Amino acid sequence: MNIVSICRVMMEDGLYPHLEQNHILFNIDDNPATLEYESGIMTVRIFFSIDEDSYEMFLKAGNATMTGTIGVKPVILSERKILMFSSETMCDTLKEFRKFLPKSIELIRDAVTVHRHEMKSLLEKSMLYKNLYTHDDEYDTAHKFCS
Repeated sequence: MNIVSICRVMMEDGLYPHLEQNHILFNIDDNPATLEYESGIMTVRIFFSIDEDSYEMFLKAGNATMTGTIGVKPVILSERKILMFSSETMCDTLKEFRKFLPKSIELIRDAVTVHRHEMKSLLEKSMLYKNLYTHDDEYDTAHKFCS
C-alpha cells in the first residue's frame, strides 16, 4: 500500500482526491482535508480558519473537544491562525484503509460538532456576560443621575 494506491481507492469511493508529493488533498463537508500515509500510519486532518478575536474561545473549545471525543486531536496552529482536527491510526492494507477512512471522517465530524457546540456555548456565555455588564453600567449611570 502506498499513497498512489490510496488515492485510487479514494477516487473509486467518490472523494475526488488530488495527489501531492507526500499527501492527498480532498474535502470533508466542503472543508480542506489532507491524508498522509507513512510507515503504516494513516493521518487525516481537516482545517478551519480562526477568527483572531475569538482565539481564547477556540482554545477553550479545543480543550473541551479533546476531553469529549475519542481518536481526534484538535490543534491550533497559531502561526497560521488555523484550527486543525487530526485522526491517526495504524493501517497496513487497502482493506484496512477502506474501514479506516470512513470511521476517521466520522470521528472528525463528531469532533467538529462538539467544538461548534462548545464555541456556541462559550459565545452565548460571553454575550450574556457582556449584556449583564452593559446593564450594570446603565444601572450605575442611572443611579448616579438619580442621586
